[in-house]
Amino acid sequence: MGLRLLRKAENRPLVRQGSSFKAEAAGKNSDLEDMRLEVRGDRLLIRSRRTNGLFSAFGANHSPILVQVTLPRLRRLELSAACQADVSGFKDEDLRVNASSAASARLNVEVPHLEIDLSSAAHAELSGTARELSVDGSSASSLDALGLRATKASLDLSSGSEAKVHATDELKVDLSSGSQVRYAGRPGRIEKDLNSGSSLEQVSE
Repeated sequence: MGLRLLRKAENRPLVRQGSSFKAEAAGKNSDLEDMRLEVRGDRLLIRSRRTNGLFSAFGANHSPILVQVTLPRLRRLELSAACQADVSGFKDEDLRVNASSAASARLNVEVPHLEIDLSSAAHAELSGTARELSVDGSSASSLDALGLRATKASLDLSSGSEAKVHATDELKVDLSSGSQVRYAGRPGRIEKDLNSGSSLEQVSE
């Protein structure tokens, strides 16, 4: 199952694994009465009942509201336009995350293969475990994955993107245009292709 958050709604939904699909919100009763959660295909929309526009959980007229989405499976997460998401609890299935246009994702997962695609100043923070981590980053995107223990990690970064990763067995990097990778762990195999002022550096764990 996939989940798409396509426009900033001034909140950071929590996405958790559970036995069935469920979307919940917690906050002041007066604010919740003005809030409507809609699921359209693989999109979650958070709307205002008064204006029918996107709901601002931190607007001048509202107290903060917590939104939590529960899913039995999550295979794909798509974020754009400064959306944010906090994802945890998903295990045993490959997961792909696409984030663009200053979107931000925080993930704590235990998966076989984790694929991260970041562009246009998007950011991701990862923890947990993955047998394979694949990262494609461009246009000043950034990744902090020192908290994710990956057996193998492969990164393709360009245009000033940055990443921090932890790899135990194998690390492959293809960097260009001032991109940087900092890595922890002691991978027995390292393959690197560095161009145009890019750099690869080991850091302490």
